[in-house]
Amino acid sequence: MLFILLLRVSYSCFFFFFFFKQKTAYEMLRSLVGSEMCIRDRIERQRQKNEQRLAKRDKKQEADLLKEEGNDAFRSGKLEEALECYTMSILSNPNLFSTYSNRSAVLHKLGRDGDAETDADQAIKLNPRFTKAYLRRGAAREALGKMEEALKDFEHALTLEPCNRQTKKLMRKVKKSLGMVVEEPEDDEHADTVVLTKISVTEYGSDSEYEDDAATNAPTTKPSDLQPAHQPARKELLSQLVDPGELALPQSSTHFEHVWSNVLKGNLQARAAWLDKMGTDVLGRLFKQGIEAELFSGLLEVAGSCMPPQQAYEILITLSKTDRFDMNVMMASQADHFAVDSIASNLQEHAGFTEHDCLALRKRYGL
Repeated sequence: MLFILLLRVSYSCFFFFFFFKQKTAYEMLRSLVGSEMCIRDRIERQRQKNEQRLAKRDKKQEADLLKEEGNDAFRSGKLEEALECYTMSILSNPNLFSTYSNRSAVLHKLGRDGDAETDADQAIKLNPRFTKAYLRRGAAREALGKMEEALKDFEHALTLEPCNRQTKKLMRKVKKSLGMVVEEPEDDEHADTVVLTKISVTEYGSDSEYEDDAATNAPTTKPSDLQPAHQPARKELLSQLVDPGELALPQSSTHFEHVWSNVLKGNLQARAAWLDKMGTDVLGRLFKQGIEAELFSGLLEVAGSCMPPQQAYEILITLSKTDRFDMNVMMASQADHFAVDSIASNLQEHAGFTEHDCLALRKRYGL
């Protein structure tokens, strides 16, 4: 009897441990399968996210390329083609505020000022600190007869870029239309004698001193109306005595603009020497986020008239790497084009650059 009892106990223990191990093995297998499925789900979700990112990146690249094509067409005077390119760019990337602003410029040129105002509105919504959008909307509103609203846009643009002389001129013009008292231009604005008989978006930033030579040489000019070229301001005379080697390197773009516009005003040689001292690395770092059109023209003037070819070339390359470069090129004046063309010619004649290299440089600057 004892033997049978022991046998039954052994049999029960065997089955207990057997089923226990089977259950444990099943649970482990189920856990492993579940983990593998989770991993697969995670991998699939990550793959879908990656595809979405790539699609967005491709769309953004496509939008940038279409915008560049629009800029080229605009510079060539092909307004309808530019309008189509900008529209397709917006369809690819509706958040590209600069494209709305560029299309606003084209629409203004085509006389569709209501649509131009709408596009400028959208650009401002996407980037409330984008100065050009306010200038675009102001131009459209002025053409529509909305003088008070246009004035508000120009005033706001001036708060974003206080040194923009072109904006000040636009403000004075609108104030005259409204019958308001117009303050006299400041001393550093006397060189701008070009009368804006018609607002044109491509003229923003074209207030280069190159364009004022004809006005200052007019034979009917009265002594009291002499421009700075004939009657230099006191600070311009003092700028001739400044030693650029003693000037500190600028620590910010504001510091640079102050020295450039006040301490070195009218002294192209001193400006060239100061640029040579700081180097293009400093210049590029200061204005990585963009450069105001007037200063852009001034740098081209100095590079084209006072610098050796290789150094002037480095200035052009540095400017081409700044934000809003394409916008500055779009608004470049004939004097700006002349400066770039002069630099390219000197590079080919005196610096060993090939004709192909110089052609590429001219094309980059819209020539």
